[in-house]
Amino acid sequence: MNNKFNRNFMKLPLILLFLYLTGCEELFDPTTVELTAPSNFTYKKIKINSIQFSWTDNSVGEEGFKIDKKIVDGNWIAGYGVVDADTTQWIDENAEINKKLQYRICAYFDNDSSSFIETDVIDNIFPSPTNISYESIAIDEVQLNWTDNSNGEDGFKIDKKVDEGNWNLSYGVVDSNITQWTDENAEINSNFQYRVYAYVGIDSSSSIETEFIDNTFPVPSNLVLEQIDLGTPTCKLTWEDNSIGEEGFKIDRRIDDGKWVDSLGIVDSNITEWTDNSITSDYDIIYYRVYAYSGEYTSVKIEKNSNTIFPGPTNLVSGSIAIDKIKLIWTDNSNSEEGFKIDKRLEDGNWIAGYGIVGENVKQWTDESAEINSKLQYRVYAYNSENVSSSVETDVIDNIFPSPTNISYESIAIDEVQLNWTDNSNGEDGFKI
Repeated sequence: MNNKFNRNFMKLPLILLFLYLTGCEELFDPTTVELTAPSNFTYKKIKINSIQFSWTDNSVGEEGFKIDKKIVDGNWIAGYGVVDADTTQWIDENAEINKKLQYRICAYFDNDSSSFIETDVIDNIFPSPTNISYESIAIDEVQLNWTDNSNGEDGFKIDKKVDEGNWNLSYGVVDSNITQWTDENAEINSNFQYRVYAYVGIDSSSSIETEFIDNTFPVPSNLVLEQIDLGTPTCKLTWEDNSIGEEGFKIDRRIDDGKWVDSLGIVDSNITEWTDNSITSDYDIIYYRVYAYSGEYTSVKIEKNSNTIFPGPTNLVSGSIAIDKIKLIWTDNSNSEEGFKIDKRLEDGNWIAGYGIVGENVKQWTDESAEINSKLQYRVYAYNSENVSSSVETDVIDNIFPSPTNISYESIAIDEVQLNWTDNSNGEDGFKI
């Protein structure tokens, strides 16, 4: 026997050895082994540290296949993977993460082998998450969401940085395939930032960051003051709640130039109204400010004063009902006023204060001594004791005595002429010819 035959002989399975020894060697000829390089050597990343390889077996009688591996710029690791004959698939379950790898494969029999076929360089980057977004779900809670682009990670880590401080590493950790996390201790009235990355063991992907998040405590808005009883008096405050998770709202008050009384009123979360029943009648202006709070944190304060809480009448209209009578009509916007006062001004003179007075809820008044052929003006306002609302004014009224028009005549006899005209005035004593 030649040397190659001896080598092949030593590797024959027992059943083939039996056939050979019994004279049936024509059934198996070990000299017919053909080692041809495999082809179609392809790969697929199935996990961040697992790569699956496939190829076409072009050999006959091979003992198996050997796969060499190297980290680019390093040396080949010979026989890193070995599979049996006729196997056309193998998985590297320890593919180095974030490294550039290359593989080659050959068929072999004993110490003989085919030529190699190589893969391209495989950049085994750990895919980072993408599409990070955030939502403030309460004044001290921020929810993060992202897209998971890796397979086989141990989970995700979240780092956090407050203002210009250092990153707080692994501030949050979630398991694999989880793409949401909530910071339940988001600092109120601070700026902070998050970054998220996948990890497996000591390896990690690159991170994706949020922008800086301005977690300012939302301010209530649209503060409205309504004086619901001017006699007592009392004032009702209403506002819009723009925060979620606040402990409640506080109301401060200041009268005229006095000091602020802090937390005069306190209401629970989601309550958006409060009534001040402790006002004395001895004041010019009352100031209020409202703000949300949670523990030691507060929102910015929104402020308004009582100049807005005694609403004046609106929609004042005037009409001449006679040459010396002008009627005023308005809309009453106040509650519990004592009544309304009407001031009057003639030509460019001074206002005559309280020229007319009507009781509460009365919404009209007639000047029965309107100066004829003069320019007049009126203003109307609500009052209660010493308090008055804003006023609403008419335009200047030119109270000209309307002349008759459309005069015509008709001869009804040789010594009689009849005149006709249109009367444009109301309340005249008569006409003179």
